Amino acid sequence: MKKEIQKLRKENTILFTATIILFILFLSVFFLSVFPLQTNSNKNTNTHANTNTETQQIQTNEKQISESAVLLNVPAIDRKGNGVSVVLSVEAEKGTGKTLIDIGSLYFFTDTQESILIAKKVASDYTGLNLNDYDLIYDIYAEADSIGGPSAGAALTIATIAALQNLKLEEDVMITGSILSNGGIGDVSSISAKALAAKQIGASIFLVPEEQSKEISYETQRKCETKNYREICTIDKIPVEVSIEDLVGIKVIEVATIQEALSYFVK
Repeated sequence: MKKEIQKLRKENTILFTATIILFILFLSVFFLSVFPLQTNSNKNTNTHANTNTETQQIQTNEKQISESAVLLNVPAIDRKGNGVSVVLSVEAEKGTGKTLIDIGSLYFFTDTQESILIAKKVASDYTGLNLNDYDLIYDIYAEADSIGGPSAGAALTIATIAALQNLKLEEDVMITGSILSNGGIGDVSSISAKALAAKQIGASIFLVPEEQSKEISYETQRKCETKNYREICTIDKIPVEVSIEDLVGIKVIEVATIQEALSYFVK
């Protein structure tokens, strides 16, 4: 019995000693690895800080708008279907016919590019200028989820004409509408949401395509009748024409062409 106890004590002593040695080794490895990591972490932190500073500087530079640029508030729709306002900047300078486009993160980028091409064609026809002699720079400053596309076509055309002819545009006028190659203004959607966005930033006149100053809403109508001592009810949705001007509280004017729209922007 005594031999077994002594044997157990000896084994416990060996285990304890081994545990102490392993713990010391663990501490050595830990301290050797931690201090270099902290140094690298500090270096990384400084690197990230410098990168962030550079990024902020780039963003600031991007937001610097040329004094010669024409600015125009343009209504748009975000992904939730709400009306928002974005800022369009167009600058024209003597050049070789280049077109520079920076529209940030607008969705429907292809549609917006197509609208710019048509806007240039219409602006050239209207002004009589050969755009091969000019460079045009387009910037759209928008929220990340704002949606571009055909509905900005009329605004793009007006801003392009103004940039080419050094026109000053009325700040309290906004427009929505696609642009057609013959200078006509085409239909768009979400008029009331865009009208509300225009009102919220202080516009007093909102130009829309022909026959789009009113929208159709649906009123619920409940009809009940008694048959064979039983009441039977039906619910119908009745279409009702609503004036956007009355609904939103902003002056809404229909325009058919760019020339007509310009008469409101240039006094």
